[in-house]
Amino acid sequence: MLELCLLLPVILIFVVGIVDFGSRINGIKLISTAARHGTRIASAHSRRITDGIPCGVSGTPIKTSCAGPPVQIVNAPTTTVKSVALDATCNFIRSSKLDGDNYDVVTDTFLRTEDGVDFKFVKVLINERSPSCLFCFSGLYKSFKIQNTSTFMLEGNCLG
Repeated sequence: MLELCLLLPVILIFVVGIVDFGSRINGIKLISTAARHGTRIASAHSRRITDGIPCGVSGTPIKTSCAGPPVQIVNAPTTTVKSVALDATCNFIRSSKLDGDNYDVVTDTFLRTEDGVDFKFVKVLINERSPSCLFCFSGLYKSFKIQNTSTFMLEGNCLG
């Protein structure tokens, strides 16, 4: 009985640590997928409207948290690529049961020229505000801070 009393707290801390570590790894995977999903949807959205849609002013990123209910992605000529990327990313974060208030999402479009040809890109950056864990060991979780960036080339020729 004495052995159980001595070993049970150590075993419980070990098991809770494994569960906590697994949930962090799952969060990292989900945020990576959310960033990729947002950029992919925005890239495809850029070719949906035949007249071209506004990219949004390059170098002026949109930043927000993903709090609130899911939003409808509107297929209108006034909808910018950046706002589509933001909405798609936030919708994915909300549907994955992550706390949308805990993540900042930044979207931007930019132009890159290679060999005289202009390529337009959309970029999504997701940052975690504070770690969501059962037992946060600050030294351990600094290396597991959830942050991800995804960049896709736009399939269509958006305006601006």
